[in-house]
Amino acid sequence: MDGPGLSSLAANINFHVSQFDAQAWLQLIIMLVMLVLCALASAAETAFTSVNRIKLKNLVEEGDKQMLKIERLLAEPNVFLSTILIVNSVAVVVASSMATVLTLRFFSASFGEVISSVATSLIVLIFCEISPKTAAVQNPLRWARFFIDPVRATAWVLRPIVWILSAVTAGLVRLLGGHMKHRGLSLQKMSYACWSRWVKKRVCLKKKRPR
Repeated sequence: MDGPGLSSLAANINFHVSQFDAQAWLQLIIMLVMLVLCALASAAETAFTSVNRIKLKNLVEEGDKQMLKIERLLAEPNVFLSTILIVNSVAVVVASSMATVLTLRFFSASFGEVISSVATSLIVLIFCEISPKTAAVQNPLRWARFFIDPVRATAWVLRPIVWILSAVTAGLVRLLGGHMKHRGLSLQKMSYACWSRWVKKRVCLKKKRPR
């Protein structure tokens, strides 16, 4: 690359180490905290949606209180999914904003925005989506046990926002000609009930079968 080309690239990069002051450190810490929060939200979503309902039911019948909390939370999927999505969305937005502010402190506007967008997208995809979801799906019950209390507490704090979002979503669905599922016996619960009855019948038949 010729001299003018290098000069142009250096002008676009415009890096200054001295600009990394206390405020920049604070922005970096906020960004890292938001990325961790985003990863935890992704892991929690995968854990709760991947729980084996039969195994969960057996643990509840054995008296596991944490499993009972999980069962009750899963009975209201709109609540916990909305809560997790709110946390995830806010964390991604804040982390992206902090990343943009940080890069603009050291690089020019055009070059800094490109670096921020590419870096944030890769970090979120690898460390906040793929990795935590892959880890959570390996042992969803263990992860669900870890997340149940924080998610319930967050859902309680965000309940007004979740209620508003649910109402708006229900209205939009009705406008599009659809309908929201009733909070009673859902299709998933009916399928689980039928499966449980089928398993019990098979067990009873095996016990009654003469040897």
